[in-house]
Amino acid sequence: ERRADAAETRATQAAEDRDEAAEASARADAAAAQARTMREEARAAADAAAEAAGVAAEHRAVLASHPDDEQAAREAADALAARRREQVAHVRGLADVAAQRDRDAVDADRRRDEAAGDRDHAAEQEQAATERLAQAGRDLAAAVRAWSAGLTELAIDGEALEAQVVAWADSGADDAPLGAAVAAAYRAADATLASDAARHAAHDADLAARRETVAAERAALAAGATPTPPVPHTRDDAQRADRAGAPLWQLIEFAEAVPDPARAGLEAALEAGGLLDAWVTPGGALLDAETHDVVLAASAAEARPEASAAAALRPAATAPDGGEPPVPAAVVDGLLSAIGLGPATAPTWIDQDGRFRVGPLEGRWTKPEASYVGHAAREAARRARRAALDEELAQIDAERDALAGERERLAARRARLAAEADATPSTRPVLDAHTQLAERSAARARWERRVAELDAAATEAHAQARRARAERDEAAHDLGLPTTAAELDAARERVDAYAVAARSAWPARTAAREAEASSEEQARRHQRLVALAHERAEEAVAARREADAARHRADTLRAQVGSAVAELTEQLGALTRRIEALDARRAEVDARRTGWRDQATRLAERVRSLEEQVEAAEHGRREAIDAFQRFAATGLLAAATPDLEVPDPHQGPWAADPAVRLARRVNAALEGVDAGEEAWQRADTQLLERFGQLQEVLGVHDYRPELRREAGAPVVEIVARHERHGPAALAAWLGQQLDERERLLTSRERELLETHLIDQVGEHLAARVHAAEQQVAVINEQLAARPTSTGMTLRLDWTPRGDAPAGLKEARQRLLRQRVEAWSQEGRAAVGEFLQDQIAAVRAAREGGRWEEHLAEALDYRRWHHFVIQRKTQTGWRRATGPASGGERALAVTVPMLAAAASFYRTAGRAEAPRPIMLDEVFAGIDDDARAKCLGLLAEFDLDVVATSEREWGCYPTVPGLAIAQLARVDGIDAVHVSHWEWDGQELVAAQRPTPPMAEPTAPGG
Repeated sequence: ERRADAAETRATQAAEDRDEAAEASARADAAAAQARTMREEARAAADAAAEAAGVAAEHRAVLASHPDDEQAAREAADALAARRREQVAHVRGLADVAAQRDRDAVDADRRRDEAAGDRDHAAEQEQAATERLAQAGRDLAAAVRAWSAGLTELAIDGEALEAQVVAWADSGADDAPLGAAVAAAYRAADATLASDAARHAAHDADLAARRETVAAERAALAAGATPTPPVPHTRDDAQRADRAGAPLWQLIEFAEAVPDPARAGLEAALEAGGLLDAWVTPGGALLDAETHDVVLAASAAEARPEASAAAALRPAATAPDGGEPPVPAAVVDGLLSAIGLGPATAPTWIDQDGRFRVGPLEGRWTKPEASYVGHAAREAARRARRAALDEELAQIDAERDALAGERERLAARRARLAAEADATPSTRPVLDAHTQLAERSAARARWERRVAELDAAATEAHAQARRARAERDEAAHDLGLPTTAAELDAARERVDAYAVAARSAWPARTAAREAEASSEEQARRHQRLVALAHERAEEAVAARREADAARHRADTLRAQVGSAVAELTEQLGALTRRIEALDARRAEVDARRTGWRDQATRLAERVRSLEEQVEAAEHGRREAIDAFQRFAATGLLAAATPDLEVPDPHQGPWAADPAVRLARRVNAALEGVDAGEEAWQRADTQLLERFGQLQEVLGVHDYRPELRREAGAPVVEIVARHERHGPAALAAWLGQQLDERERLLTSRERELLETHLIDQVGEHLAARVHAAEQQVAVINEQLAARPTSTGMTLRLDWTPRGDAPAGLKEARQRLLRQRVEAWSQEGRAAVGEFLQDQIAAVRAAREGGRWEEHLAEALDYRRWHHFVIQRKTQTGWRRATGPASGGERALAVTVPMLAAAASFYRTAGRAEAPRPIMLDEVFAGIDDDARAKCLGLLAEFDLDVVATSEREWGCYPTVPGLAIAQLARVDGIDAVHVSHWEWDGQELVAAQRPTPPMAEPTAPGG
């Protein structure tokens, strides 16, 4: 084996020697090739040098002048190359300048073309914005049309509003008519619904109070209480509670023989004469005058008529509660005996038909049945009253149910009104379209100016490029050089090649000789190495033969050794398998370790990602807290949640935990607030409208409101006295100023009233009230002198209104009864307080306005009074609103009006002065008889009437004279025919009116 190994080693050495011989041969070939290349390069360099410089003649002259002096030839060639190089550089610089000018011109054209493209794009965007604006206007108009068509509560003219919206959308004015129209219609509708709701509520309250009263009375009747006579306003019923005695009606009852009609008449006479409820004491004694009561005294029993009330009435056996009567029967009988039964029987008497006399007082009253005298009458009255109260309760409940239904309808209408207002189409798309159009128009104008600027720059760049090219071409022509940069660069390269070639001509020639010598040496070495390689190859063949023989002997020896070798082989196999198992285990452990390493890497990456997320979340939370703090600094948070305690946003940054808790409390407080897009748009629109109103209101007081966006929310500040204030702060400050001025103004008002106005105002009011009273008296004289044909006499009564201011009665008495100089200090104080109350009431009811307007309204005495038309009856003057015929009602309205006109015309002072009165649709809605009477009153009052009517001609005997113009037309004919008539009180005749001459037709332009 050792000999085989040695043979293999020798064979390997032989192969290496052969390879070295091959490498030496290759190097020899390479050296020969390099020598050839160098010779070729030397020749090419010489040729290129002569061609590149373009100075072949000069180069040949240089070589000829210095055939053997290499140094001199080099210096001459260098000088020639330097001179030519400077010429090429000069032209190359001019070419670079010309090329740069050309590039500048191209860039200018490109920038101009790009700007032109941007301009065209801006124009297209402007056109698109114009179309979007038109479409937004059409959409808004269509939305307004569809929305207004479905309105039931908002009183809006949809066509007019649509036209206004279209005009506004085209013009882009600041104030949108839609919001103002909706706001006005909403206020009007809301005011109407509120008025109806208030009226229903007041009516329901009245019904509730009335029902409570009726229910209380019915409960009392159901508990056994009996009806009692009405308590007169001259007596306090509570004073009878602990007094001995009883009213007369509780102490008497009818005799059994008295029929029911007579009982009703007797009770009516006792009640009308004041005897029924008169107090009777047990001993018949008089009461103190301070009791303010009507007492039936026992001394009245001294005069006893022959026919007394004791014949029809007798003392009651028991009291109404079943006990003993509080007054002895003898006292009651004596009182009844002192009252006569029938006329002229005594100074005080009663009769079965309801007539009575109490001293000089005499009268009569009737009632359908007795209600208070006798237990049976009272019980029947109680049951009747209870039934009536049941009916009244049912009626009240029915009315309240109807009112409840009406309130539900009003609530539904109010909800529908709010829904209609909320559904108002938004003007935001139109506003956005206008804003976008303005932006696009401005952008297009900017690009127009930019294109003009770039066009001028491109023209100048082309001019400079032309000048640079001319200068380059002139220099190139003078020097015999090309003009393009590439050709000039090639010329420069040729010059450089010439210089290099000139310098390397002699060294190249020497290197070529050396390369040829080296090539011959390498060839000889190659031959030696090839021979050595053949020898090594033969030695390798011999070594292989020896190796094969040695291997054969080794196999023979291995077969002779036997089992020992097999055992060693088996152990070697087991060790090999163990090694393989351990290698597999190591591979598994390595794989697991690699997996763990990968998992650790992924976990580290996950930790890094989570840390980045935590850092981003903390950064986001910090930004959110800072935004929340900035929002709180605007003051809007405190305004929206006044009940929450908000930290000072100006005292450093907020901590995270308190800021989060505050945000949660704010979210809970504003949970019911609608935060949708529509609500935001509606609120934004309302904000703009109210900001405009705020500017109008505060602008007149030199306050300048400003609206800006801060922290994503609109913030309003008012610049007042060179300082900025929030609305709440300004409102608080204005409130303080208002309170202070209120106090100053109130004290000044009181001082003015007490020191100046009471005398002048009081005297003026007294004069005006006196004048009004005199005017009313004159009108009443006119009415008294002209009663109607039916005998009805009317008058005007100018009295304080039912809702007149408190204190008017006393102030009016002083104004009418006394002169101002005669007023006492208390009277002056009372009048001053009355006037002060009127001024305060007007100022409280009106917002804003001037002091003169407040005084004019507060001291308008006409608002404190009203006119009442009264008619004279047998029992005195009564309101003319009672039952009457249609003619009487018409006269009751017409006669005072004509009398008032006649009274004013009487002040003319001249009988021939005209007294015109104009009436449209004269006396419409009344019968012909009443018309005749009313027209006759015009003649009675000497009034010159001019009237129109659809059917009235006025031809009545009560009218002494009348000129009539009758207008008639026929459908389809655009003309009106006028016929004239005259009435002389007896006959209607056609009147001839001269026809005015017709104007001569004139030629156009004549």
